[in-house]
Amino acid sequence: VKLVISVDRGERVRIASIEFEGNQQVSDRKLRKQMKDTRRKGRLFGKSKFEEGLYEADKDKLIAYYNKEGFRNAILLSDTVWRDDKGHLRIRIDLFEGDRFYFRNIAIKGNSLYSDEHIRNVLGIQRGDVYNLELLQKRLSFSNDGRDVSSLYMDEGHLFFRAEPVETGVENDSVDL
Repeated sequence: VKLVISVDRGERVRIASIEFEGNQQVSDRKLRKQMKDTRRKGRLFGKSKFEEGLYEADKDKLIAYYNKEGFRNAILLSDTVWRDDKGHLRIRIDLFEGDRFYFRNIAIKGNSLYSDEHIRNVLGIQRGDVYNLELLQKRLSFSNDGRDVSSLYMDEGHLFFRAEPVETGVENDSVDL
């Protein structure tokens, strides 16, 4: 028995452009940079082919980037993928940024080993800093540089220590923890 398989790969789907609507605080360039697996053509040595799964993951990265920059209400309103009359793939993403938020008051509860001031120093987050939940989580537990609150307690033998940030108030552009 002889089996012959013929595969027609077709043309690659290359991305001609990625456009953003609704972004006023963050530039298109910075947003495109967050989309590491969905790139437009014209880059030297870079791929620009469209892959649905990677594109979906890149949309999540956009919102994560906005959250990291203090825009905790940022959402992706819609996205459109289409081919123009020349067959090039085009992407348009509509965003709502919302307002940038800042840390205001940070209260420490349940602490018995260290002073509140010492824990605030280890956190390294001051009143007026841009609200970044990712940074807060990193400073609470398992920071690469060893500068985190959980290390303080675990070094003292408290193996089941856990710090949970709780938003106690959100007013205008400020968040209390």
